[in-house]
Amino acid sequence: EDFAEPLDGPTFEWARDLAEHYNAYVVCGLAERAGTQLYNSAIVVAPSGNRIGSARKIHLATHDREWATPGDRWAIVEIEQTRSGDGEGKPDESEATESVRLGVLIGSDTDVAESGAIMALKRADVVAVPASWHGEIAGDGKIAINPEINPHADGRNAMVLWDEMAWGGQYFAVVANMAESTRSPGG
Repeated sequence: EDFAEPLDGPTFEWARDLAEHYNAYVVCGLAERAGTQLYNSAIVVAPSGNRIGSARKIHLATHDREWATPGDRWAIVEIEQTRSGDGEGKPDESEATESVRLGVLIGSDTDVAESGAIMALKRADVVAVPASWHGEIAGDGKIAINPEINPHADGRNAMVLWDEMAWGGQYFAVVANMAESTRSPGG
């Protein structure tokens, strides 16, 4: 419990600084404390430094169940941007507003096919998947191939479940696993 924080805590401050510095959207995971409840959560931070969305993991992995409460809603964030020019790098007088629907799934949310289907039904253009996978995907850097789960996977070009979900749902998936940690999930 000592690792959990509110959505506007130190992790948000770090993500805000990163988003402002790189003028980019940042999606990152954190252990959220909301009152007496703990959640495996993610935040979405805009280039302005504002938190524009958050998600709580719905499909908890075994180690998450030791500390986290499941989320109860699917997260979709509408991102509107105004761009100038003709879209091909040539300046002109026109401006256009583009909208992107960003969905957020957390780690093992991708283990359940309904998650990808719901992102597609909610018309996500991009789905971000912050994760902290240990061993089965991250440990030695190898992905176990299971043709029953994904018949398209092979040893040279391993596609995994989130790729299959994105392909079927016709959205882009951006998946980021943790880089390194001295703590295991849940503690």
